[in-house]
Amino acid sequence: MSPDSTHFATVSSDKSINLYDAKTWEKVQSIANAHKMGIYELKWLDDDTIITASADNTVKSWNIKEGKELKTHTVHNLPKTNPIYQQLGLLPTANGDFWSVTLNGTLNHWNSREDEAVSNQIFSHRTLINHIARSNSTVVYSSEERIFFFEEANLTVKELHDHKHTQKINLLATTEASVYSADIANMLCRNKVENGELVHAESADVGANVLGMGFDNEHAFALLQHGKMNVYAKDTLELKHEVKLPIQATQITVSKHTGEVWLSEKLKVFAYKFEGGELVEVHQFDKHTQKISVLSVSADGKFVASGDDYRYIYVHDAETKAQVQSLGYHKSGLKHVSFSADGSRVATMSQDLTFGVADVASKKDQVIVEPHGRKGVSGIIFSQDEQKVFTVGLDNCIREW
Repeated sequence: MSPDSTHFATVSSDKSINLYDAKTWEKVQSIANAHKMGIYELKWLDDDTIITASADNTVKSWNIKEGKELKTHTVHNLPKTNPIYQQLGLLPTANGDFWSVTLNGTLNHWNSREDEAVSNQIFSHRTLINHIARSNSTVVYSSEERIFFFEEANLTVKELHDHKHTQKINLLATTEASVYSADIANMLCRNKVENGELVHAESADVGANVLGMGFDNEHAFALLQHGKMNVYAKDTLELKHEVKLPIQATQITVSKHTGEVWLSEKLKVFAYKFEGGELVEVHQFDKHTQKISVLSVSADGKFVASGDDYRYIYVHDAETKAQVQSLGYHKSGLKHVSFSADGSRVATMSQDLTFGVADVASKKDQVIVEPHGRKGVSGIIFSQDEQKVFTVGLDNCIREW
């Protein structure tokens, strides 16, 4: 019903809009094929203007009395046939802006009826959040084949649409200027961080599952299944070397302080010099009693941490290779380890449904039990100012601590 109660309108799955006189029920206006697909809902903005939400992924505004389309409001720049971006419902507000709700659970906000593109979104994830990473102040995380990002200062979540992933993302890795993402279909993408925005730059089919990545000052190292490693120019996908590894490595990290590549196989950690496209072994560490599940390096490359499927973390000096600390405050295997920017603390997550933060030198730790309930934690990072941590969990949530 219009605000002045003189007219009412209907929409249909046949893509039409009809306007009726409220007193006589006479049809006074009809718009055929108003959308490319069926229409789910309409709302009145004023006595002459309505908005409609459709299965074609758009919201439209109309001068209904004249039968004239005013604007097409595009929510996503994805193919119009993708069913998860259908627009299901509408909510006008008193100040003239409005919201729509998308089939995938996203709420979309327009500042006014004049906006053609959505101005803000609130994401309600129905699928697991798999990974989280940070490039400077930009936090990036993935859910199935989708990538989201936000600036720590405002926590406004946006989605990266123009990447090439069609299958579940199994890796996020970052440099100061790029976010690398890889999926289970062997697609590796490089996305650029520009003024708080994330933009797809390039992609490549690497022919195997990417198990991990590491970076020195010049190269990006991608550990692949079947004992292989691709080496790219840093912050591009220009392939420089294809390396056959001497071991069946499952984890990788790279120290930009020494330029050495650290790999793990079963219970051992190996450090290699990378010279002329070849790896030269310089060290082995074999103190773990269970399979190594994670390798991580500090931002300055001076420390490397290895964690295992039992519960232990060993911190190594990247230059001398000496063990500088051991940590065992979890009750089950390690899933992730992140260093603070200065390398003095580690943030960890475990299969025991906890995350922890520990001072490397003093071993003083704080453990949070079941931060995501019984669903477990799937990723953890420090904030840029190192005063907080972000966790993602199997409850489909991202939390700030």
